[in-house]
Amino acid sequence: MTQQLALDIHLRDDFSFDSYLTSSNQQLASALSTLHSDYPLYFWGEAGSGKTHLLHALLNQYVSQGKTVSLLSLDGDERPANKICEGLEQCSLICVDTVDAIVGDSSWQQALFHLLNRTKQNGTHVAISAHCSPQHLDVFADLQSRLAASLIFEQQVLNDDEKKTALQQRAKMRGLTLSDDVANYLVSRAQRDTHSLFSLLDRLDKFSMVKQRGLTVPLVKEVLFGVR
Repeated sequence: MTQQLALDIHLRDDFSFDSYLTSSNQQLASALSTLHSDYPLYFWGEAGSGKTHLLHALLNQYVSQGKTVSLLSLDGDERPANKICEGLEQCSLICVDTVDAIVGDSSWQQALFHLLNRTKQNGTHVAISAHCSPQHLDVFADLQSRLAASLIFEQQVLNDDEKKTALQQRAKMRGLTLSDDVANYLVSRAQRDTHSLFSLLDRLDKFSMVKQRGLTVPLVKEVLFGVR
């Protein structure tokens, strides 16, 4: 896999379009899975709505096809922005995770603007996630205009019933049985965003294997609250 990545990125193998509960986001998931190069796809939603899942699903899809990909997180790298973006237009796909991070950073705004110009010339596919729409992104006018010309979707947050279904679907893919009672308990007692719920399911999976016990409400209480 590493030779197919433009940068040293770590993809979640369990994040796929099959493991994503599309529900009210069916059009978004479909547009991402059939991405084309005419314009970037920009989608936004609140924290925990599943943006990272969809980006990793898209990246995994391209990697499985032997294509080169790059994931820009826009933070945690001390190199100049223009150096990080240099040559990325040669990739088949560029994903920009949480583009809001460039607000207040003129060097990143300029670097991203010029990268988008090069991707348009090169026919590179681009997907961008954010917490707000392009119109509410506080960046310089030309970049905002370029982002606003994307194919834009607002990612809807799953309701409680959909979260339970998503948890049970994810558990099934891991070979686990998650009863309705346990799923209801998780959604009502744990942090309610999908990222936190999925992370908790990962912890429960590991804990149940160590304890050689099934996923039950008492086991969940033990993990959440230390109750035995």
